[in-house]
Amino acid sequence: MSYIGAEPDGMGKAQRWTYTTVGTGTVVSADDSGVPIGYTVGQVSVYLNGVKQVIPTDVVASNGSTITFTSSYASGDVVEVVALSIFSATTVEGADIISTGVTGTSKYLRVDGDGTSSWQTATDATKAPIASPTFTGVATAPSLVLTPGSAPGGGSPAEGTIYYDSTSNLVKVYNNSTWVNLTNTYQPIASGGIITIYSSGGVNYMVHTFLTSSTFTPTSSGTVDILMVAGGGGGGLVGNVSGGGGAGGVLVATGFTTTTQDYTVTVGLGGATNTNGGNTTAFGVTALGGGTGGQGDSYAATERVGFAGGSGGGGNYDYAGGAATQTSPTGFTGYGSAGGAGGPDSVWYPAGGGGGASAVGTTPATTTSEGHGGAGLANYFRDGNTSGTTAGIHIFGGGGGGALWATTNYSSGGSGGGGTGGNYNGSLAGVSGTANSGGGGGAGGVAAHPSAAGGSGIVIIRYTI
Repeated sequence: MSYIGAEPDGMGKAQRWTYTTVGTGTVVSADDSGVPIGYTVGQVSVYLNGVKQVIPTDVVASNGSTITFTSSYASGDVVEVVALSIFSATTVEGADIISTGVTGTSKYLRVDGDGTSSWQTATDATKAPIASPTFTGVATAPSLVLTPGSAPGGGSPAEGTIYYDSTSNLVKVYNNSTWVNLTNTYQPIASGGIITIYSSGGVNYMVHTFLTSSTFTPTSSGTVDILMVAGGGGGGLVGNVSGGGGAGGVLVATGFTTTTQDYTVTVGLGGATNTNGGNTTAFGVTALGGGTGGQGDSYAATERVGFAGGSGGGGNYDYAGGAATQTSPTGFTGYGSAGGAGGPDSVWYPAGGGGGASAVGTTPATTTSEGHGGAGLANYFRDGNTSGTTAGIHIFGGGGGGALWATTNYSSGGSGGGGTGGNYNGSLAGVSGTANSGGGGGAGGVAAHPSAAGGSGIVIIRYTI
């Protein structure tokens, strides 16, 4: 029968589960929160609506995880299960019960997490070494000392891994793609443009990329590396074959000193057909827009010469290519090349290719050969590798291809965004220079196959972090 009484001698409450029944039944295995019942056989008490049940008369508690009533309980009944543990004063060891970290030989009672407890000797926390720790949460120790060394984890460290670099004397963290300095990680020292970060050769860089005009504002003085590319010139007006557009001028600086001020960055636009590209300006210097290509043979002789620009435009047949006018201002190195001249004066009269940042445009050697655009200049300030940038390139300032009379031939644009040239008798129109490359526009061969515009410029600024 049920009774109300005291706990058995020597027993102490260790854990309690409360379950409000839903419907009728006989078995209880968890409390209202779904926490499973657990007890030692012979050390458990069961209550129904506050009335203690007799084991095994009223309930059976024989497996350590369920309570089975011999008679069905009603819906809404409250079942309480109390797991008990043996307690004896003789188990007390030492005079002090203290917390972790107290020095001396006293001991403290530790709950071990499995329903038991054990006596532990207190130690001086400052003398407890941490050997190769692995943290999965927040470290609360007074201090953490990292031993200087090389990057851990081989080629694939875990994201969030940190170490003290013995070479650079910096703490570094792995961000799932590269090691970056823990100090100033993702904290630029300037504003403006599209901000990215990369690591190359063990050096971390913050990069500001300007695809359109804006302002670069450092928050402190320092040195930066700069790439400036002007807009490419458009292909010449068609009236029979025309010359390829010259690439925008390119300026490069390393270790350029900046101070805490606003630097206006103007990114040059690509030139339309028969138009020079726009200048790119910043830091008091100018990258000059590319020259447009020479016009077709139905125009005046003075208009059939390639136009001068950062890199010169290509000439119409028998007419010279445009001159390169890009200079090298103080602190910068300038790049630009002349456009190629037109080919032999005959029925085919192929036009010359636009000049590129690092090579002149091609002058066709025969009546059927091509006038390719000159090659551009490779630069890796954007991301430090050869896999591609936001604009899809690492080479800037390719010249546009000149036009041909031939049916199937065409002139390629220079590497670095130069557009392909078209033809007269075929079906190919000129192709525009690549945006943000400064590439020259490809030339057209006839009104139905027109010339194309040059590509816009770009400014890239990077500094170490």
